[in-house]
Amino acid sequence: MIGSVEKLIKGDKIRNANCPECQAPNSLTASVYSKIFILKLFPFVYGKTAKVDCSECKRAFPNYKYLPLPIQGKVDEMMNDIHHKWYGYIGYVVFGAIIIFGLLNPKK
Repeated sequence: MIGSVEKLIKGDKIRNANCPECQAPNSLTASVYSKIFILKLFPFVYGKTAKVDCSECKRAFPNYKYLPLPIQGKVDEMMNDIHHKWYGYIGYVVFGAIIIFGLLNPKK
């Protein structure tokens, strides 16, 4: 399997924020996803993304950067507090070990 996926890290309500479409209070939920490139069995984490949804009007905001600044700030704060899972770095460790092993053991 080779390709890229987005895996949900955390989803949480955005407190004290109204939906820009329906103005419903405290109805926005932010979901933070980890962007992962998979090469066979090895994952390579390369970023995070966030999506915002309204539970009242069911509107999805896939790019939260177009939302009002107070909502953007809360989503940015949420993204900074969340970290990738440790196993997302296995691919870097394995390929780094292969390169180091290859450099230290030249063929004769």
